[in-house]
Amino acid sequence: MYKVIVIEDEDWVYEDLKSIIPWEEYGFQLIAHVKHASLAEAVVKKLRPELIITDIMMPEMNGLEVIERFRKF
Repeated sequence: MYKVIVIEDEDWVYEDLKSIIPWEEYGFQLIAHVKHASLAEAVVKKLRPELIITDIMMPEMNGLEVIERFRKF
C-alpha cells in the first residue's frame, strides 16, 4: 500500500476525497489529513508518505509553497 497524506483546510473537501475514491482498491491508504499547512512539514517528515495531495489555496500558506518546502528534504 502506498501511504497518502492530504493537506486540505476544508473538512468537506477531505471527506469527499476520502469517500469518492476507492483508495484501497487502487493500493493507497489515507494515513493523515493535515488542516494547517504550517503543520504539514512535521507530519510529512514523520510519516514519509509516497503521495501528498495538497490544496493550492489555503489561508496561511498556499500549496505551491508547501511543495517547495518539501523539495528541500
